[in-house]
Amino acid sequence: MNVMQNITKKRDLPEGLENLSKRGPKKSKYNTAEVIPYAEVNTSVAIALMKYQKIREGLIPGAIAVDTNKRYLVEYYLSDDRIECAVYNPVNGSVMASIYNPIEKIIVPYDMAENDMSLVILSLLEIALSDTEARDAFDNIAFPMIYSKEKDDWKNISEKIAIISDNIISRLKAKKISNNFESISEIAAIQLNTIHSKAYAVDSELYGRVRAFKGEVVKKIKESKPEVFNGKYKFTETQYDEKMVAKINDSYYVPENIEEICKLIKVSTELEPSFRDVLLYGDSGSGKTAGSYAIAAGLGMPYVTYTCHPQTDNFDLIGQFVPATTEGKPISIQEWLVSNDMPTVEDIYSNPKEAYKHLTGKKRVSESEIDPSKVVSELFKKMFEVARTGNGKERDFVFVPSEIIEALKNGYLCEIQEPTVILNEGVLVGLNAILAGGYIRLSNGERVYRHPDSVIVFTTNSSDYAGYGKMSNSVLSRCSLVYKMDTPSIDEMIARAAKKTHYEGNKAIIEKMATCIADIAEKAKDSGIKDGVTGFRELINWISAYRILGDVVKAAYPSVINKSTFDNAFKEEIEDLVINQFD
Repeated sequence: MNVMQNITKKRDLPEGLENLSKRGPKKSKYNTAEVIPYAEVNTSVAIALMKYQKIREGLIPGAIAVDTNKRYLVEYYLSDDRIECAVYNPVNGSVMASIYNPIEKIIVPYDMAENDMSLVILSLLEIALSDTEARDAFDNIAFPMIYSKEKDDWKNISEKIAIISDNIISRLKAKKISNNFESISEIAAIQLNTIHSKAYAVDSELYGRVRAFKGEVVKKIKESKPEVFNGKYKFTETQYDEKMVAKINDSYYVPENIEEICKLIKVSTELEPSFRDVLLYGDSGSGKTAGSYAIAAGLGMPYVTYTCHPQTDNFDLIGQFVPATTEGKPISIQEWLVSNDMPTVEDIYSNPKEAYKHLTGKKRVSESEIDPSKVVSELFKKMFEVARTGNGKERDFVFVPSEIIEALKNGYLCEIQEPTVILNEGVLVGLNAILAGGYIRLSNGERVYRHPDSVIVFTTNSSDYAGYGKMSNSVLSRCSLVYKMDTPSIDEMIARAAKKTHYEGNKAIIEKMATCIADIAEKAKDSGIKDGVTGFRELINWISAYRILGDVVKAAYPSVINKSTFDNAFKEEIEDLVINQFD
């Protein structure tokens, strides 16, 4: 069986492509066979297209490059840390392929009987997709092929992959794409010594970063193992529901100070006092919330969060009485009103007269009595009456503790976000007693004592941002650890962004993006602009928008420019800065 026969061999579609239909509605313009009126999906081509797009998107380590001899070099990383390597020479149509194990430093030939031939197609795909028919079809499905789960999308994807398959196979057979596939029965192997001797001199990296062909010492795909950090600093014997315990994944870069905090919390357990209350502050996007979650992961604890707002009061911090079913389960106000045969607010404003008659039992109602605000007052009276009497039911309201109380009671980690936006500084002081190891009395009369393993992490932006005040000194004094989360450097942002997004595409563009983010943040600070945000989170959003839209400047508007400020004059300056960066 020659190489072409292996490429066109019928194969099952793998996981991720199982939604593909086997055939399309029409054939490629290059298919001159009259007996076949339609195009069929070729498994090797379909898999190669998926690999190609994953490399372009940076979803997996890999590369497509051209060497100084105009040969196409391809690297695709498998899940077991082996690397598929291929070389395609468009001049004579030859393909070489092997599977390289960089850990054990061995290389084996590409066995056509064991593999799906997608690597062979992948090696020539850049040439194959230079054809207008193939390129137009691919551009139509490149993004949804990776990300979409919609049935209608996959109908279109199937049709387009069928056309691309038919296009490439027809052109290979007609030698419109240079190849020797019908004359050879096996693929020539890339030799280990050519890899180690750097025989392939890379001229340009089209997508991703070449490692194997440069003779670099290639580490495993997963350079950091999150499971090593997850639970590394566990100090408590408390048994938690495993589903609740925080766990970081490969996309998170663990900063040195976060690991230090985990270590201090664990080791201090044997000391007096132990470190259990932490304050993280810094610019927006400096990683405070992600750091809080990582602390919980490192400690092997459940993570909950509570977000403050300007009107936050003592009752918000502790918990609230909410309507409940007869079984004591919390329900919404809307559900409670309906279950107790009361009009909703919508009912009142749509027909205040009928709502008032229903609440009061009056059959005749004057015009002065049907003002909606008055009807709402009657509704509140009725609600309190029912709450007091129970309306013949076992229970109508139930107390639901806040996330803070839940954490303090059960030994969780709770992140309290933005405490400095609370207008009444005294609100947060209400937690001082329980933070100090005492107790707090809930609205239902229950005393809650602090679990000795519970951890509180306050996170807040600095006062440089609009709406942000200062931390209460009495609360600050109870924070045993205070860390400033510095805005990452440009190099750090690039490294973190690569880890977060798994994007290894055009690195020059990503470097320019990171530089742009840093310049905008500095410009805003120098100009006294406080009504916007520009940081690492915006860089991540920008990269994602760029991957979707394909236009780096266009992608900057919703992700960066429009978030930097609401000052039109300053926004124009930012716009010019971005455009000039990418001219």
